[in-house]
Amino acid sequence: MNKFPPIKGMHDNFSPKTDQLRSLEAILINSAEKLGYNEVRTPILENLNLFKKPLALIQISLRRKCLHSIPQRMMLLL
Repeated sequence: MNKFPPIKGMHDNFSPKTDQLRSLEAILINSAEKLGYNEVRTPILENLNLFKKPLALIQISLRRKCLHSIPQRMMLLL
């Protein structure tokens, strides 16, 4: 069993696809550098704590919207 299973929705790329991607990256990087651009690397994965609080606020907001859309007489049944 793999100690670190792959993240759902993320797929590994193997040769020859990686070779093609590397060639394309080299062309794009070279072209961008000629135009005066520099490379920027962003994180591949983010810490879950960055999203927990905003996600909780979104869920609360959605619950309020759902409750407002239910007629008052039905609320009594809940």
